Order: sequence, then structure tokens, then C-alpha cells
Amino acid sequence: SVQSELERHIQNQRAERIQDYSNVPDEYIIEAQNFQKRCENDPNYYEHYDCRCLGVKYLDQRMQQGEFAPASNLELFITTMCQDEVAAAGFAYRQCSENPNLAPENIGLDQYCECFSNAYAKMFVALKQPYTSALSTDLQTKSVLACTPYVDPMAAIQEYRAANTDQFR
Repeated sequence: SVQSELERHIQNQRAERIQDYSNVPDEYIIEAQNFQKRCENDPNYYEHYDCRCLGVKYLDQRMQQGEFAPASNLELFITTMCQDEVAAAGFAYRQCSENPNLAPENIGLDQYCECFSNAYAKMFVALKQPYTSALSTDLQTKSVLACTPYVDPMAAIQEYRAANTDQFR
């Protein structure tokens, strides 16, 4: 049947992957483990990526590119993978909640930060670009715009006039 053929194909692929790792030099494994540990200790990584996934991808790239490929090349290549949407949302939520003045007056901080963090995380994962502080700032700006409700200009003028009645008499 098609189902059993598919299952056999998946098992063969898994077996091939296990065999691929059986001949990996110890130095490559240690290097990948060290990269994973560095990821787990660096908020720029663990707040945006799945570090276990990155460790495996690092090892895969070392095997593909060989011993002479600079570690920075491997790192640059893999940071377009393994984005962690939940971790990125947590990062963005923390950023938002530390800046309560960003929230519009007509929306509670929790509701606003939930929108902000979800927008940030979804954009980060969709872009598939390496994390940088410039990218984070850009995504935060776009998240503010995405989560700030449209304000009716006439209502805004009326509110302004009501708050500043002495100036308009």
C-alpha cells in the first residue's frame, strides 16, 4: 500500500541520517556542541533560535563544507534556519512590557504586548534572516505599526480640543 511504502521510505531516510553521523570526526561533534552551548548562553541566540536545532545544523554544515570552512561562514548560513517563534515572541513581549508608554491608551498593556510580540515573532520567522539588533529594531517598529489601531482623525482633533479647551475659546 501507499501508506506502508511511505513509512518504509521514512525509515530508510532516518537510517541514512544515522549512518551519515556515524563517521563524523569527534572534532566536528565537539565543535557543534560548543556552538550549541554558546547559543544557549547568548540571549541574541536563545531569544530567537532553537539552540539544539542550530547545533545539529552547525554539525551538518561542518560536514558539508569541511574542516577548512570558517566557523563564521557556518554560523551565518545556519542562522537563517531554526528560528524559534515562541522564544522570539517572549523576547518581544518583554521588550514591550518594559516600555508601557508604547501602548495606546485605548488598549491594555497586556493586550497590546500580546499583539506586538506575536507580530514580531511571525515576521522574524517569515523573513528567514539572521538576527541582528538592526533587524530587531526594524521588526519592533513594524510591530508597533501593526498593533496600533487606526485613529479617526476627527475623533483625535475632538479629543485634543477637549483636553485643551482654554486654547480654543
